Amino acid sequence: MKKNYMFTIMMIVVAAACSKNNDGPKETEREAPEHGVVIGGVTWATRNVNISGKFVSLPEDIGQYFSVNTSKTACPEGWRLPTLAEFNILVEAESAGKTVNGINGRQFGSGENIILLPALSNSSTGYYWSEGSSRDENGFFKDIFVFINNSNTVMIANSVQVIGGSGSNFNVRCVKK
Repeated sequence: MKKNYMFTIMMIVVAAACSKNNDGPKETEREAPEHGVVIGGVTWATRNVNISGKFVSLPEDIGQYFSVNTSKTACPEGWRLPTLAEFNILVEAESAGKTVNGINGRQFGSGENIILLPALSNSSTGYYWSEGSSRDENGFFKDIFVFINNSNTVMIANSVQVIGGSGSNFNVRCVKK
């Protein structure tokens, strides 16, 4: 009889250890980039682009830096570069500087509808391409989205020259088509 009692206890312990936790979706599942979050009527990907056509694994991952030309085709299928009007919606949204796992960035939105835009590596500034981004003959960039992590500086840059950092390569964050 004692053996059956011990066997039953062992089976309960094994069953408890193997059971799934049904506390809801994990953070990474809830923020799956293919679903996005809505801020100001625009569905934003929750992650930057890693390699052309693929999102990074975690929201705080910086991803690849793209040239103005390669940025035009970087978004995965069903996604595209944001317009300046869509970036202006982010400028108007609630935002705050944030550091996640040692990565500086800026969080936009509120409640469940938030995104984190990571800054350039080892920087507090983030640069993101828009649908209308270009570079003129003097090396100045037009129509890029810029933020500074620990200040209230969030803007659309109509003419900016970037020295150092990634030079002429910036991050890509996509919106739903």
